[in-house]
Amino acid sequence: MKVRAGQSGFSLIELMIAVAIMGIIIAVALPSYQDYVVRSNRGVGVSKLMEMASRQEQYFLNNQLYADTLTKLGYPDPYYVDSDGDMGTAGSAIYQLSITASTNTTFDIQAAPLNFQTRDDGATDPKDCRTLSLNEQGVKGQSGLGTRCWN
Repeated sequence: MKVRAGQSGFSLIELMIAVAIMGIIIAVALPSYQDYVVRSNRGVGVSKLMEMASRQEQYFLNNQLYADTLTKLGYPDPYYVDSDGDMGTAGSAIYQLSITASTNTTFDIQAAPLNFQTRDDGATDPKDCRTLSLNEQGVKGQSGLGTRCWN
């Protein structure tokens, strides 16, 4: 192919078409990716609640009552969890875990979404779960409309 003098590169129209195509692809893919990240983070919250419930049961075996504070279970208070499942800070956390109620024979624990995870708002989308909860009987709950929050 012979290149004429003065013709090299792309025309402005070709560049604008390429940018428009990229914009359309990003507009379609980004919400789907963000939904995937929220669902993945929800799995971290579920895992940490199950771990906390396990510690509550071990505490009960040792003391004949459930712990009423996070520190009795070996967690910091407040207890923030990041997307890797590690202890985080309020700024990097996706969930804050807490003991919301505890007596000698019962407990309720919850994982409240923070930062990016607040996209799991439970307001209108039947996939959203919002705050996850668990009690001593293994009853799993959520404050959102989600039906597959614990799967």
